[in-house]
Amino acid sequence: MKSKGWISVAVLMTPSFNASSVDPETVRFGRTGIEAQPVHFADVDADSDLDLILHFKRAETGIQCGDQVAYLTGGTLIGKEIEGSDTVKTTGCKQK
Repeated sequence: MKSKGWISVAVLMTPSFNASSVDPETVRFGRTGIEAQPVHFADVDADSDLDLILHFKRAETGIQCGDQVAYLTGGTLIGKEIEGSDTVKTTGCKQK
């Protein structure tokens, strides 16, 4: 949690969803709904499809010690809303 680095989030290409249809300017992440900074495409799940990779400044996401889920919202280039979530594990937290 003390990291001033980046959190990378992948939007995966699937048979029913084209990750390249996402408008990166609409994507928000974490408790604060921070905007993505750099974005690019890469095959993160080794299926030969290019997935959308978004990067967020960790300190600006609002994710707190003990959070177990992080949320992403946004839209496609044609205005369809998207949302997703996944489990997270926070590290570097002080034990009480």
